[in-house]
Amino acid sequence: MIPGDESTPKLRNKISKSYMTPGDESTPKLINNISKSYMIFADESMLKLRDNILKSYMIPRNESTPNHNHLDSRLIDRRHIALFKNWIGRKNGKTNYTFNLLYRASRDDNTASAFHAKCDNKGATIIVVKVTNTKQIVGGYNPLFWDSSNSCKSTKYSFIFSFTNKNDLQSANVAYSKGDENSIRSYSHWGPVFGTDLHAAYIPTRDSWRSNVCSYPTLDLPRIFKIDDYEVFQVI
Repeated sequence: MIPGDESTPKLRNKISKSYMTPGDESTPKLINNISKSYMIFADESMLKLRDNILKSYMIPRNESTPNHNHLDSRLIDRRHIALFKNWIGRKNGKTNYTFNLLYRASRDDNTASAFHAKCDNKGATIIVVKVTNTKQIVGGYNPLFWDSSNSCKSTKYSFIFSFTNKNDLQSANVAYSKGDENSIRSYSHWGPVFGTDLHAAYIPTRDSWRSNVCSYPTLDLPRIFKIDDYEVFQVI
C-alpha cells in the first residue's frame, strides 16, 4: 500500500465486506497483519488510514451485543482498547497486550498515596480519566513505571490522548512525548503526571487535574478541570 495507490480503497472494501465483523476481537490482529504485510514503507498517512479503519469498523452494529472478553472498566470498552494497542504499537511494533485494572479512584480512594500503593513499580500502564459534566475521556500511556522517587524520566514512547466524546472514536486525538526529561514524572504527593501536560495535582480539590503544554504536543485541554473518576490499567 503506497499512498495514492488504487489498491488502498480496494483493501479497505475487502476488509469491511469479508473480514471485519464490527466489534470482532479478530480486528486488532487483522490490522496488525495489514501493517506488517502492506505498510513496510508506510508514512504517516498510512498510519492514519489504519487508525481510521479501526475507528470505523470497531463500532458494534448493536450496542447490546454480548462481550465475552471481560474488561474491568466503568469508563472504556474494547473499542478503546483496540486503539490503545495501535497507538502503543506505532512506536514499538507490538500490538498484542493485556490490560489489567490496577486502580480506580472511586473504589480505591482518590489520593496520591492510594494511587502509588496500587500502581508503583508495576511496569507499563495506561491512565483513563472521565472529565466531569462531559462525555470526554483523557489519559496517557507510561511505557516505563510509576514510583515515589520524586524524579523525572525521559521516553519517546509515552503519549497522552483525548476522546472529545468517548462514544465517538472519530473524536480521538493522540500526542506522543517529545522525549524530554519530564516525559514521566513520579512524585509521592501527586498522582500520574505526564510532563506538565496532564497530571493529577489534587489542587484546589481532590478531583482537580491540570494541563499545561510542555513535553507533548497540545490536545487543547483546559488548564484546570474536574474529573468524575479515573482508572489505571497495567499493560502487559
